[in-house]
Amino acid sequence: MRNRPPWLSIAMLSMAALAYEVLLMRLFSIIQWHHFAYMIISLALLGYGASGTFLSIFRERLLRVYVAIYLGCIALFALTTLASFLLSQEIHFNAEQILWVPEHALNLLLIYLLLVLPFFFAATAIGLSLMRYSNDVSRIYAADLCGAGGGALLIVLMLFMLLPTEVLRYIAVLGMAALVLASWELRSEAMIKWTLMFPVIVILILLPLLLPNT
Repeated sequence: MRNRPPWLSIAMLSMAALAYEVLLMRLFSIIQWHHFAYMIISLALLGYGASGTFLSIFRERLLRVYVAIYLGCIALFALTTLASFLLSQEIHFNAEQILWVPEHALNLLLIYLLLVLPFFFAATAIGLSLMRYSNDVSRIYAADLCGAGGGALLIVLMLFMLLPTEVLRYIAVLGMAALVLASWELRSEAMIKWTLMFPVIVILILLPLLLPNT
């Protein structure tokens, strides 16, 4: 493992996480009433807060296997950005009935817990990096902020060109790209494997967009 922090993958992960947050706001404003779009802000904060608690409790254990946890969290972020949203759409929720049908309140909670997962994994990867490279906190934080700023710009441009559901798949691809980049930055034993698998994973993620409509 190299001694310098994985700045580039942190920036790319932060870019994907911020883009995902804005995209969820857009998707919820379409699928549900616009009031629920603002719920995404609290959802993202919950994911980061839960991650902070998790890191505080298991700090020493996680730092001993930093590379594995860092790469694993990025991989899980990429997976859950797409999977969590698709699964949440299988849960029946009607905002108009939430006050008198208890089932809908429970379903909203389930949707909330599903969508918080990507933010938890992204925050864990970044937070653990801040702990591992405590002497380079300022640079890691700068990479995080630059990535987030780039993500804000990226999502605006993408939403002009693509449908929100299509953008969701490209964010998952961006997460996988961050994983490959991270494996090279940290000189992981799995870097060749992830590099070779990347084109296959990208094709699988984008396959629904590549197939002609029937």
